[in-house]
Amino acid sequence: MTKGNLYMYICFILIAGTFLFSSCEKSQNETLDTQNEALLSINLEGLEYEAETELYANTSTSPEKEIPAHIQYVDKDFHIESQLIPVQENNAKELTKGLKQNASAVRKELVKNVKYKLLVYGDEGNLVASRDYIYGSETLESAIVLNTYTNYTFIVVSSRSTSLLPSVQNEKSLSTATVADVNSDLLYWSKTTKLSKGQNFLAAILKPKFSEITTTLQMDQTMTGAITAISNAVFNPVVEKVSLKLSDGSLIYGTLNTAGKGVTFPALGTGQRTITATPTTLIHDKTSTASLKFGTLTVDGETKSNITVSNLSIKPGYRYNLILTLKTCTEAVNGTNGFNWEFEEIKKTINEGTWWNPKNVTYTGINFDANTFKKNGEVISFQYTEVGADYGFVYDILELDNAFNLEVNDQPLFGTNVSTNDIQFQNNATLTTQNIEFADGSQYQSNQVAAIWNLKGTAAKPLVRVVIGRNGDVLIYGSKTSGGELLPLRLKNNAKFNKVTWNGGNGTNKIKATTRVEGKTVMKSLGSGRRKIPCKD
Repeated sequence: MTKGNLYMYICFILIAGTFLFSSCEKSQNETLDTQNEALLSINLEGLEYEAETELYANTSTSPEKEIPAHIQYVDKDFHIESQLIPVQENNAKELTKGLKQNASAVRKELVKNVKYKLLVYGDEGNLVASRDYIYGSETLESAIVLNTYTNYTFIVVSSRSTSLLPSVQNEKSLSTATVADVNSDLLYWSKTTKLSKGQNFLAAILKPKFSEITTTLQMDQTMTGAITAISNAVFNPVVEKVSLKLSDGSLIYGTLNTAGKGVTFPALGTGQRTITATPTTLIHDKTSTASLKFGTLTVDGETKSNITVSNLSIKPGYRYNLILTLKTCTEAVNGTNGFNWEFEEIKKTINEGTWWNPKNVTYTGINFDANTFKKNGEVISFQYTEVGADYGFVYDILELDNAFNLEVNDQPLFGTNVSTNDIQFQNNATLTTQNIEFADGSQYQSNQVAAIWNLKGTAAKPLVRVVIGRNGDVLIYGSKTSGGELLPLRLKNNAKFNKVTWNGGNGTNKIKATTRVEGKTVMKSLGSGRRKIPCKD
């Protein structure tokens, strides 16, 4: 045989071997009918958690109203309230968008380069084909060749990992095939159908087989200080490993993992008032007795130990937000002090000359009282003395149009003088500039939030809340809707509120509230010094 013929013979053998290998990968234990050939390509559309079909009859869009809060931990004057909220919509971060989305599932994008395995079984339950894929790298050339007259069962499994693939045992028969000893994430999808002649795109939405919980610790608005340390946060119960039956997606749970599943929180730095952990995947059957334990938790300068959040109802395949609200129990030291200002804009002509040479000038302003006219731009104030309180001061504004300042023991919250400096909520005021916004960057009188004078609060749900800690730190919150949730506010351009001096014990505190007249002027508010009291179970 010549060298040329030998070369061609070797090439023929290699090509034939490659064809045989490719065919075996695409089709096992099945004779393909070239007249009824179907090409199968998989199209992953993401992963989808289960969703509660019914939550609560209340149609309110606020999770605080729909999901009950449970007191989980009490230690003297401190307690923790929990809300376990099933995630009901794609935008899981916007909890206040509402939870009553009946029978709606929670769709998430699959991370690019996640590996997954496709297994194809014939109508007798025998493995026909198996193929490994990388999400985002599938091509038409990777299609599997099948028949059109067979009722196939298609199964996709994934570890939701870019490096690991589930290992399928006894894969030749659907009745015995399992993914055994799983201790990481697990996604599953199954469908039985016939294919059409030609190209077929099979849409698959993977279902997580375990539950996922995102834990958030947040301090109540009336609580001072920050969260400065969290240690040994662990969920229980969880199991060591599970096995998945490919035929029906059911799970066989192994023995309990007595160490539980740890929760990872980001670094706290010098302290945070709200902190959200990395989502935690829990491997366990349906339970109503799940718990989250903390070894220690340091908040507002005090360390609490052996905290348990108990009786959490969790089901596999669901996502949850676990909101833990930390609160110091307090009461008003000496009742509440405040005022109820609402002055209509008027015009008044004033003689600024003499009786023999009058000079009449017309001004716009308000009648502050029967004998006092205040022009636009002038400041009106209310002053009183508050007794000493060991846990600071809370000042609630129920209605506002459209700026204020507060002076505590001669120190303004903002600026250097309450006569010249305001916390301004209006974006087109003629005398001062809007200088406050929400922590997310939105502001009053914008496309996102109504003008503050169009909103109203109540004593239970104020429009604006000022919290002065026992150490003089200042926090301000505002609501974007009438009677809505209070959200953090901040000064614009990285400006800061002044630290004030607050007196406890037998001391007293001088309080002065001010607002600037600009057209109709409204400020309805009340404030009180706060002291700690024992929490009720």
